[in-house]
Amino acid sequence: MRTGGCLAVLLLMSCGSDGPSGPALEPRPDVIFFLTDGEIPRSEETLAAVTLLNSRGRRVVINTIAFGDPASQELLREIARRSGGIYRFVSSDDL
Repeated sequence: MRTGGCLAVLLLMSCGSDGPSGPALEPRPDVIFFLTDGEIPRSEETLAAVTLLNSRGRRVVINTIAFGDPASQELLREIARRSGGIYRFVSSDDL
């Protein structure tokens, strides 16, 4: 599992042991579905990185989905809001 804020930026940037480095997806996709089942570390840094990366060139819509653990729901909700996407939470009971 990737840590240190790389998890959410992985789809927009390559992510190595030193953190985000360069474009991962070229050409940029129209939409990303970002799914997680737990807490995303360094949420403020992650949100800032995703926002910065998505401000370059054409904006990518990022839909976010949390499964089971609502730990990072505020971060996921904000990533979706800033990118024009939708946030959804799926509880363990719904799985």
